[in-house]
Amino acid sequence: MIDVFRGDSRVLCGQEVRIIRTLMALDRMAFGELAPRDNGTEQHWRLLWLHRPDANHVCIVDGVIAGYLQMIPLVPWAARQLKLGGLGDGEIIDEHVPGREKPLAESVASIYVMSLVLHPAFRGLGLARRMWNTAACHWNREGRFAEGLVTVWTDHGDRFFQPLRGNCVGADANGHRVYTLNLDHRQLRPLPESGGTLHGAVDADRASA
Repeated sequence: MIDVFRGDSRVLCGQEVRIIRTLMALDRMAFGELAPRDNGTEQHWRLLWLHRPDANHVCIVDGVIAGYLQMIPLVPWAARQLKLGGLGDGEIIDEHVPGREKPLAESVASIYVMSLVLHPAFRGLGLARRMWNTAACHWNREGRFAEGLVTVWTDHGDRFFQPLRGNCVGADANGHRVYTLNLDHRQLRPLPESGGTLHGAVDADRASA
């Protein structure tokens, strides 16, 4: 069975620490020493999860965590810092992220894809696409966005986001390229669930950090 659960799902409630440690292990598998340097400590992950649990979408296959996607709103000045190299993922804290008390429909937030990681054993099943569409559906219900942003770390990620991204607009504090996402009416574009890919999109082991 394949499911994608949001971080505030009752299924994941109470298991956050175990899940975060598993996701960090996936990061280390994909990126080695870059993962803790660029993606933050366990304490950072916990604080950000508590502030915005719906930023995390976890893919579980037959009870095994296969991958995850982190997509998070950023306040305008934080988005500017990211593009100008003044902010990296491991430095993003609650003041950079709108809380849930104010509807995003009333904000001018950007939507930022921090991470898309898939264990190599689960590639080729369309799981990256499924995580993307699940997260996009959630955030499109939440509101509209001033812009979409994604940082690309790997060739896999570059290929996955090619049909979704626009121009390179800078680099984050760790030197990873920052691209815009092409939005439709200020909302995220879904990828086809089946029947081929959109302009060559493929599963990625890591799209961004």
